[in-house]
Amino acid sequence: MNRLAHSLKKTPIAYIAHDLERALGLSPKTVGYFIISNNSVFAKNAVGGRKNVLLIDSERQLDTYELLEREETKKFLEKNKIETILVFKNTSRIEKICSDNHWKLLNPSAALAGNVEEKIRGAAWLGDLEKLLPPHKIVLGENLKWNGKKIIAQFNHAHTGNGTILIKDEAGIEEIRKKFPRREIKISKYIDGPVFTNNNVVWGEKILIGNISYQIT
Repeated sequence: MNRLAHSLKKTPIAYIAHDLERALGLSPKTVGYFIISNNSVFAKNAVGGRKNVLLIDSERQLDTYELLEREETKKFLEKNKIETILVFKNTSRIEKICSDNHWKLLNPSAALAGNVEEKIRGAAWLGDLEKLLPPHKIVLGENLKWNGKKIIAQFNHAHTGNGTILIKDEAGIEEIRKKFPRREIKISKYIDGPVFTNNNVVWGEKILIGNISYQIT
């Protein structure tokens, strides 16, 4: 932490987050750490009034790329001499915005993140380790069939559970068949029980193991 604090003093970083909570893994009191997010009751209570936090008002919650495009964001970064950006989930659109504004984006490339995180491409990326996933197969929507057992259907692009569907009956199968006949879908065996998340960092031959968290599903 001492090395991080020293680095932030020399090179300040701004975390641009759709949800403020994403940026609170590091204390907002940290010198050299800045946050830009949507304004909300939660955000005001958590960090309201801090000079290193910019909360943007809008009629709706803005996506990360929209926050980056706002004039308030550009003025805030310029005022605080910030050229280094961090976001929760990188995309090619975010990469272009940062490139156009000459901001250094710390996230892994959108292409690399896609290979790892996307449900269908991610399974292929695992190679021999794919066998460690729950039993699954990839099919077109029109080829889905009900076998009398609950299954999990996942689209390739998904975020915070929005692309993951629990199918409990034949009606659920039929709905996907009609809506997405030509879309690839990953079908996995449904496993009943508690779910836990464990985020880790691997660089070179080193591994940083994160805490185990209960996954609310």
